[in-house]
Amino acid sequence: MSIAKSASLEKVVTVNSRTTKLQTAVINTKSGTQHYALEKVDIPMYLDGKRVNLLKPSVIMNGSTLVPLRSVFEAMGITVNWDADNQAVIAEKAGTRLTMKPGDNTAKLNDKTMEMETSGQIIEGSTYVPLRFVGESFSALIGYDQNTRTISISTKSYQKATVTYLPDGDTLDARFENGDTRRIRLIGVNTTESTKEAGIEPGGKAASAYSKSRLLGQTVYVTRDKTDDPYGRMLAYVHLENGEFFNATLVSEGYARVMTIAPNTIWSSYFDSLQDAAKKEKRRIWNPNMYADLEPAVASKVIKDLAEAGINKTASQLATPTTEGEFAKLLLLTLYPEARLLMTGYKIYEISKDENTQRIIQALMNKESNGELLNNEQMHSLILLALGLEEDSFAAKTLDNLGLMPNLDRPVTVGEAAGIIQKIKVFVPSIGEFEQKMGAINPDIRGSVDGVLSGFSDMNLTDKAKDASGWIKDKTSGLFGKNPTDEEAKQAEESAKQKAADITKQIAEDAFRIFDHK
Repeated sequence: MSIAKSASLEKVVTVNSRTTKLQTAVINTKSGTQHYALEKVDIPMYLDGKRVNLLKPSVIMNGSTLVPLRSVFEAMGITVNWDADNQAVIAEKAGTRLTMKPGDNTAKLNDKTMEMETSGQIIEGSTYVPLRFVGESFSALIGYDQNTRTISISTKSYQKATVTYLPDGDTLDARFENGDTRRIRLIGVNTTESTKEAGIEPGGKAASAYSKSRLLGQTVYVTRDKTDDPYGRMLAYVHLENGEFFNATLVSEGYARVMTIAPNTIWSSYFDSLQDAAKKEKRRIWNPNMYADLEPAVASKVIKDLAEAGINKTASQLATPTTEGEFAKLLLLTLYPEARLLMTGYKIYEISKDENTQRIIQALMNKESNGELLNNEQMHSLILLALGLEEDSFAAKTLDNLGLMPNLDRPVTVGEAAGIIQKIKVFVPSIGEFEQKMGAINPDIRGSVDGVLSGFSDMNLTDKAKDASGWIKDKTSGLFGKNPTDEEAKQAEESAKQKAADITKQIAEDAFRIFDHK
């Protein structure tokens, strides 16, 4: 990969950032000595999805970002040494050797002399180097999110490709250098639908148009996670030539929601942080006013969904806040359509013999008269109530990871409520299957599996199951009728891992089938 300058990273805007004046840097160039002001700035940084805790702040010099050398590049697996005789930094990894002298705007990459727009510096006794130049010298992809002023570094291997077609905002076709063309689904993000076949949703056409304007015909760098999807598509992260991390951009700009599906979760915490910022700034899909300007066909579909639940709204009312009572009624008549019979004189026990269903219907009916504006906590409670789920259950966490229970810091609009419930409606059968599979697991193993699955957004399921092995050995005495041997505990661990893998596979299959209409 050639070292290409990123306008966003090289010209970091420091307005509203916490900066501190430092000193003047001296740079030796062919045209003479130049002086530049230095500023400290706190810039969050993620390396292969994990937050890097810098011992010292980054520095802005001449519009470029310099980072403390050891804390960043040793985390990247780059060996760093100081050549006292030549007053130079030597960085090495996998046969690549980079030599730089602080203050000089040239560096030697193996045997080739390279010019740098910004030189390294020794600041307060520590060596600082230009992040993009050094990172890309070692084949890293360096991204910068302008909205949150966050740096991302990917050291994973990548393939170069050209984008040839985009059916929607989160899916693309790319032709690789070997001539193969693959359908790629972006990992960790989900834009709303933009095609008639899938059913056009609010924000879908805007997301599709944005991705096409940014990617079509462009050279991209494709990195993988752990698996592809069950439908033959490549699941991947995509970077542009200037290092921009496009999956992250869709979330940061408010075109996509985070959708976390194990085991492809390397960047999930970074995406979550970008989504939190997008919500706070009310960007695009997080702006309630989006529902005030829907295309007539899209607005009509939302209005129809509401009307089927007995809630009559006009297009101009879709951007107004809904109430707890309206949301409860919408949940009731969307997820339990048989409850319509109650309006004709039927009793609850006549429309359902299941006592749990009876309790849910009655509880939702009790909420219908509440005219209080629906807030985030009420929305989550009503969804869990309607589905008969415990707050910390695996199924509830799955809904959260898939973006079906968004966290909002403002009242929920009528349009948002309708969209959320329609997505949950189509996912209800899958939730029932998850619960059945969990219930079929031996109780002594189930606790371990539930622990494995509940935190799958944080690490690979296999690793979670390994972490659970100690718990299994301590808790399976009832399963074996005695304290288990290491071999028996190992067998229980493998059983838990297999159960976890089966359920996780189903989540991926169902999520892509439902959200991408596979």
